[in-house]
Amino acid sequence: MQNKTLSKVDLIRNELDLEYKQSIILKYTLLLGLREKIPPSIRNRVGFSFEKLKNPKRDFPIDRKVQTLEYEAMKKNVSEKKYHLMIKPWTTFSACFTHDVDTFYDLKEGISILRKIEKKHDIKSTWNFVPESKEYKIDKELLKSLERDGHEIASHSLKHDGKFAFLSKHERRLRVRKSKEIFKKMGFNINGFRAPWLHRTRDLILFLEENKYLWDSSFPDTDNTTIGYRGTGCSTVFPFQPLIKENKGYRKSSIIELPITVPQDWSLIHPMKLSNEKILSLWIEKVDYIEDVGGLALFLTHPAKYDIGNNERSWIYDDIIKYIKNKKPFIGRCIDVAERWKATNDIQYNLDIKKMNLHMKSERRIKNLAFYIFSPKNEKLKSNDCELLKSDIFFNKKRSLFLVKSLDREMNMHFH
Repeated sequence: MQNKTLSKVDLIRNELDLEYKQSIILKYTLLLGLREKIPPSIRNRVGFSFEKLKNPKRDFPIDRKVQTLEYEAMKKNVSEKKYHLMIKPWTTFSACFTHDVDTFYDLKEGISILRKIEKKHDIKSTWNFVPESKEYKIDKELLKSLERDGHEIASHSLKHDGKFAFLSKHERRLRVRKSKEIFKKMGFNINGFRAPWLHRTRDLILFLEENKYLWDSSFPDTDNTTIGYRGTGCSTVFPFQPLIKENKGYRKSSIIELPITVPQDWSLIHPMKLSNEKILSLWIEKVDYIEDVGGLALFLTHPAKYDIGNNERSWIYDDIIKYIKNKKPFIGRCIDVAERWKATNDIQYNLDIKKMNLHMKSERRIKNLAFYIFSPKNEKLKSNDCELLKSDIFFNKKRSLFLVKSLDREMNMHFH
């Protein structure tokens, strides 16, 4: 895929329409080792003032740029008297709960607080650990206990010192590789990664692919607080495969990007200074939007004492899980969402308009596969081969949502 063929969606979703502008003050505070001398409470309060946000490229808390472009393309396709097929990995929307373990308190108390809430709601989540953290030593038995309970263990890079984006290409590549190697020696098969401080670099996805990671979750859909990345984001609430620059062009990577689509607790508590009630309200607003478009509601919370990992704030987490479960979405760990998205993306299909026949082929069996068919004639479609869940008007076009309870490798469906 050459540069000239990149669509607007490609540019925005891969953040190629913007630049990462790291703070010089932050850079030397980190490289000179001054950060460790500043208490976390002061760091959280002062860090946000290092830079001023001017002309952000993304709206917060909801950025609709990619969604609007994709829907406009679909609308144009349907308006040209073509039927349009949209395969969905879930019937409504998806929810995924992730945690970055950054401090010693997290291991001793914070994890237990959030874990009890998840057990109460029968939720399995993804926990991202730092194998060479200065704050704590990996508790192998704790990680095994999390795995036994069905949770996923993932990498939060080798270190959490804030230097990742300022290191040489060689050092960044080494950190990505070594973090996975350390976990492997401990007996953990790591499939996912999240960049420390969400400090994305243009070569991160390449390093993850080299080390055979399946998924990454370092891109917020919209970010108004991360130093050096304020006003950035991938502008989508759906998973995607990021592009990798090669020679004079780009190619699609094998990595499944799971965007952080619900504003993280740290941002809302510290830079934005929202009350507990306003945090819950903002989370509900974002979840409602994601449900409406059928996307992925991916949460990033921290079991830290100064974030949501304490008894004074943990009720917010409890309440948002209750709110989401009542909507009956597909809920899974990052590995579950990534594998389901990949399997769905790999489906081969042929929609024969004249015969009104849809042929689907998959390398693996997929349960509860949903898909929309948009009709240029605005008719309500029916089928005896799959279940019609609903039919409605979207962008002034009739769409019918069907459910295949089990796509067993290959299937033919006829519509009328």
